[in-house]
Amino acid sequence: MRLALLLVLSVIAAGCAAPPGPDVPAAAPAAVLAAPCDDARAALAHLGNGTFGLAPAAMCVFGTKLVGSENTLGICRKTGAVYAGMAFSGNIGGLARSLDGGASWEYVEPALAGQKPHATTLDPYVYVDPVTCRVFLDNLLTVNCSLLSWSDDAGETWSHSAAGCGEFDHQSLFAGPPVRSATVGYPHVVYRCAIHAVALAGASTSTTCQRSLDGGLTWLPPGAPAYGPNPFGRGHNGVMGACDGAAGHGIVDAQGRVYLPKGWCGQPWLAWSDDEGLTWTRAQVAGLGMAAGADGGVDHEAAVDADAAGNLYYAWVAADRLPYLVVSADRGASWSEPIALAPPGLLAAALPALAATPDGRVGVSYYGSYDAPPAASVPPCETDLTGCSGRALFPPPTVRSTWSGHVALVVDALGEPRVWTATTGERPLVRGECGPIRCQKAYDFQDVQMAADGAAWATFVDVEGGQELLVARLG
Repeated sequence: MRLALLLVLSVIAAGCAAPPGPDVPAAAPAAVLAAPCDDARAALAHLGNGTFGLAPAAMCVFGTKLVGSENTLGICRKTGAVYAGMAFSGNIGGLARSLDGGASWEYVEPALAGQKPHATTLDPYVYVDPVTCRVFLDNLLTVNCSLLSWSDDAGETWSHSAAGCGEFDHQSLFAGPPVRSATVGYPHVVYRCAIHAVALAGASTSTTCQRSLDGGLTWLPPGAPAYGPNPFGRGHNGVMGACDGAAGHGIVDAQGRVYLPKGWCGQPWLAWSDDEGLTWTRAQVAGLGMAAGADGGVDHEAAVDADAAGNLYYAWVAADRLPYLVVSADRGASWSEPIALAPPGLLAAALPALAATPDGRVGVSYYGSYDAPPAASVPPCETDLTGCSGRALFPPPTVRSTWSGHVALVVDALGEPRVWTATTGERPLVRGECGPIRCQKAYDFQDVQMAADGAAWATFVDVEGGQELLVARLG
C-alpha cells in the first residue's frame, strides 16, 4: 500500500495529475505557495477506509538553516509573518522569523538592556495572538519561573516580565476575550497553563492555569486545577491514578471559554472553563485510548481548536498509535465518532498538533512512520507491572524505524470529511524510536497553525540532518 501511495505522489509531483474528481470538495485550496521552494510535495486525498485519489493541494518544506527543537509556531494573519520558537541547542531561546512567506528566515532574540536574557531555556514556547498579532516568547529559566517577552512590532522591540512562577514544565501560552474581568492595556486575557505539583512530567499530579489581565505584565495565581490525579485511570508504569500534569496547547474560543486538551490516564480528555480558569469541567472525548510507550509512559499530547461558530476539533494519537479526529457541534457536550486521519500504509504517529480556521478548515501535523513496529508489540503495563517498571529502567534497544513530518488538511469535518495528507519527503527526519510523549532531539510540543488563506503551517525538526528547524506549508 505504501508503494501505491508513493507512486501516486510521484505522478502528481511530476505534473501529470488528472483534474479533481467528484469526491474532492469544491472548497479545495489552490496549489499556490506563499513563496517558491525547490521541492513542493503533492498531497494525497484519502478517506478513513483507506481509499484515496488525487487532490489539488501541495506542501512546501522550508529549511530555516537554524537549529531547533521543541518548536512552537505563530502566524500573524494580517501580515503573514511566521514565527517559530527554538531551544536546547544551536540558537537557544529565540525565534525563527519569516516576513516573506517562508522564502527566508532569520534568528531574532529579545534584548534587555543590551543583554540576551533568553540565552538559556529549559522549555520554550512561542505564541502569536491571531487577533492582535502580539508575539509572545516564554522561556522556562528555572524549574518554576519563566522569562516572558512580547513584541507588538514583529519582533523589533520587546517588553518583559516574569511568568509562571509556582508552575513548572511543559507550559502553554494563549489568549482570548475576557468573560468576567476588566483587562488593562491589552484587549485579551493571556493564559499560561503548565505542570503543577512536582516539576517532572512523569511524577507530576496536576495541571493549573494562571492568567494575566494586562497583556502578560503581571499574573494572577491559578484557580482550581484543570486536571489532577484520576484514581480510576491507568497512569505511568501502570500505576492507577498516576497521570502526569502535562497537557496540550490551550485555546480560547470566540466566547471566551478556555479549553485545555490532555491524554489523561490513558484516554483523550478535554477540560474547559467559563470563568477564566477558576473552575473547570472535564469530559472524555473518545474511547480509543492513548498511545503507550515501551518505557511505561502513556501519552499526554492532544490538541484542540475552535472555529468562529464554537465548533470544536480535537486530535490525538490513540492506543493503536494512529492519529484520529473528533468534532463537537455543541461546545464539548457530545462528540462525533472518531475520524481516522492516517493515510494508507501509516503504522505509527507521534506528537500531534491541530489548528482550525474560523470557517472550520482543520490542519493536523504529526511525525509518521510506515515501518514502525505495530502497537501490539508493546504490552500494556497493567498486564505486566514488573515488566513495565523494568522497561522504564532498561528500555529496549532502539527500533530502526524511520519517521517523516506529516501535515493533513481536513475539510467538512462536521459533515462528510475529506483528508489531504502530504509528507516532508522520503528522507527520514528521525530514525529510531519516536513517541509517545517525545521524539529524540525533536523532543515534544511540535505545532501547526492556520494562515488567513486556509493553508496549514507546521514545524518539524530534522534530527537526521543536524536538528535543522523545518517549516512546512500545505495548501
